Amino acid sequence: MNIKKTFTSLEHLSKESLTFDEKFLLIVEHKQVNFEFFLNLKLSPNTLLILGSGAIDPKKHTLPVFQRHSWADDIACSTIFYNDPTLYLGNINIGWGQGDEEHFYLETISEIMMKITEILNIKPENTTFYGSSAGGFTSLFLSGLVKGSTALVNNPQTIVFNYYQSHVLKMLETSYKKKGLEDVPQQLKYRLSIPEFYKKINYIPNIIYHQNLACDHDINRHFHPFMNELFELAKQKPYVKKIECHFYYDEEKGHNPLSKEETLAILNERTGI
Repeated sequence: MNIKKTFTSLEHLSKESLTFDEKFLLIVEHKQVNFEFFLNLKLSPNTLLILGSGAIDPKKHTLPVFQRHSWADDIACSTIFYNDPTLYLGNINIGWGQGDEEHFYLETISEIMMKITEILNIKPENTTFYGSSAGGFTSLFLSGLVKGSTALVNNPQTIVFNYYQSHVLKMLETSYKKKGLEDVPQQLKYRLSIPEFYKKINYIPNIIYHQNLACDHDINRHFHPFMNELFELAKQKPYVKKIECHFYYDEEKGHNPLSKEETLAILNERTGI
C-alpha cells in the first residue's frame, strides 16, 4: 500500500499530530507488536467510524488487511480501519483479536482508539464500531471497552466457540497453544464470548444488530444465545444502553453481509449524514 506511514508507540501516541484529508497508515507499537490502522480523517462531521475485518483469504490478501478501506471516500465522517495482528501469529484466516495469553490484542486496540479519539476531540458517544462476522465480534467487544460508543454489526459471531470448529481450533492452537476450549484457562474465556465479557464488566453498550434470518447457523449459534444471555444479564441490572435489532431475509446472501450500497446507507445514517 503506497501511502504515507506514521510510526509511533502506545506511550507516545498522544503526542502525534494526525493528518486530515489525507489517507495514511498509522502503526502503533506496543509490547513488541505492531498495531496497524488505515485512517481517513475529515474535519467534519465530528463523528468517527471504526471498522474491523472478518475472515480473510490468504490467497487473495496479504497482511495487513483493512477490509472495506476502499469505502473511505463514500463515508462522510472520519474512518479508521484496523488490522488484526493475531493473523501474523500463524496459519489462520480469523483471529477475533485474541493475540496471545499474555497480550489480549483487543484491549490494546481499544486503548489506541481511546487515545486517538482524545487527540481528535471526538466523544465516545460519537464513535461507532462497525463489522460483520468476526469483525462484528470485535466491534461488540471494543464497544464494551470504549464506554459510551456504539457497536453496529451485521451477522456477527457473538460466541467464538460456537463458530465452525476448524477455524476455532486453529485460532486456539495459534493464540493459546491449546487443543480445545476445555484447555483454555477459565479466567480467559470471557475473551471468546461477548455475553461473558458483558457479565464481567457489568455493562451492555449501545448495539445496532442487523441479522439475516435466512442464515440458520447465525441465528441458532450466535443471535439466540447472545440475546438469551443478555436477557438474563439484564435481570441483574447492569448498565444497559439501547439494543436495536433489524431483521431481513435473504437466502442467497446467507451469512454474507448486506450489500455495499445498503451498508453505506446504514453507516452514513448512523454517523449523522
